[in-house]
Amino acid sequence: MIHSSKWGDKESFRMIPLNNDSNFLEAIYNPEEEVLVILSKTKTTIPSIKKKNENDEIFYEYYIEEKEDIISFINNICINKDHDILKKVL
Repeated sequence: MIHSSKWGDKESFRMIPLNNDSNFLEAIYNPEEEVLVILSKTKTTIPSIKKKNENDEIFYEYYIEEKEDIISFINNICINKDHDILKKVL
């Protein structure tokens, strides 16, 4: 499901799953970079500079950069793919 949000002072949107069958936790659109960031449910122990200790796990992030691909992802995932915010930011 899509809902309106802000990225700093810019209009944006987020996507959240409506059930536990989804493969992602959240998706966030960055209007400054024009990229959709998808936070996966899959975790990894790959070293990261933001980890507090070596045993911390982090979620995989996926980036969709092409507008056409972002729209395709939305059309295949979201029940409210006609949300007004998409017309404003895409």
